[in-house]
Amino acid sequence: MFKEVNEKLNTCIAICSQFVDARSMKESLSEKENIHFLNLHGKIKKKEFLIGRYSAKCAVSGLADNLSMNEITVRNGFSGEPLIDTNGEQQYYISISHKGNVSVSIASNLTEFLGIDLEYDDKNRFEAIELICSEKEKIKFLPYGLHIILWTAKEALSKALKTGLIEGLRKYEIESIRLENDVWYGTYSYFKQFKFQTIVLYGYVVTIVLPTFIDINIDTKSIKQFFESLEDIEN
Repeated sequence: MFKEVNEKLNTCIAICSQFVDARSMKESLSEKENIHFLNLHGKIKKKEFLIGRYSAKCAVSGLADNLSMNEITVRNGFSGEPLIDTNGEQQYYISISHKGNVSVSIASNLTEFLGIDLEYDDKNRFEAIELICSEKEKIKFLPYGLHIILWTAKEALSKALKTGLIEGLRKYEIESIRLENDVWYGTYSYFKQFKFQTIVLYGYVVTIVLPTFIDINIDTKSIKQFFESLEDIEN
């Protein structure tokens, strides 16, 4: 389990895997979540539900020391976006993504316009991703193999905007990408009020989108150690 809290900016990033004790994950569920969990069919759906909810609750609890895990309920909004319910008056905002055995979440009590996406760094998807890229993106970024970064940056932005992918990914065109201290930083052509940060580690690509007025420093060393521990467990 990885958790990074930025108290100054009221944001928290959490990453967890299925190797977290299943009992702990189940005990973290609220009454409503537990009812939903019991009605799910199939091991995969139940696993994804548990690790997704657990990473979200860890992210929110990083901002709310006074809340226990089962006092936090994650439910779906009108467009399927995750929403947070608590017993308190403070509003929390969350974005969740999962892939395989890993789930990532980012929470904030400062802005609802945040998004996170997690993908495998899979070259087999490059051809399909080219179809959703603009001509400018194909020239500026694809020759350098940045396909998955482009995809996650667009997916995370769609989550921040609460639109999903219905708007068409080409509208989320990437304007710039630069690498600095193992983190990729980028901006958008048409949504200049947002920016993204991406890390690529051990076959995973994680991208976070936030408004430009929020600056977070991702602790790449700790995240790297987390993914190293996953490699050790899986091997």
